[in-house]
Amino acid sequence: MFWQVYVLNVNEQIKNELLKAIDAYFFVNELYKLSSSFIKYKCEEGFPIGNLTKIHYHMFGGDSPDILKVSAAMESLILALDIFDDFQDNDQPNLVWNMVPKEESLNIAIGLLSLSHRLIEETSFDCRRKRKAIAYLSDRTLVSVNGQHIDLQNKVV
Repeated sequence: MFWQVYVLNVNEQIKNELLKAIDAYFFVNELYKLSSSFIKYKCEEGFPIGNLTKIHYHMFGGDSPDILKVSAAMESLILALDIFDDFQDNDQPNLVWNMVPKEESLNIAIGLLSLSHRLIEETSFDCRRKRKAIAYLSDRTLVSVNGQHIDLQNKVV
């Protein structure tokens, strides 16, 4: 029971952190509204990577509230990659980002990708650690791009 309440609470915190971030950076009203609908939809599924980020941080003795920004950064990246993947695979027409003009959803995905790095930059963590975290996000994104290309070619490696 404790973990269910914990996860629900963290999901809500991550959602609020993401909404706050897009409010700051997506200043075109329609862009904000559409992006917030994507984030709220994704929150219904949950934010497992963001939850794991926060749990691991606390397991290793971390205590900064800025970990929520990092958790939100992870989920921003995941959402951007999910949007890209869904367009490439063209297999889930009922998702909220597939129900609006593709070019608008792609624009949001690009914004979310950039936002993931920005959120980490905004934290109070040591600059060296922030650079490592951003490098890690970039590296994992590049691995994801390679994996997605293999998927698009229907190959197995």
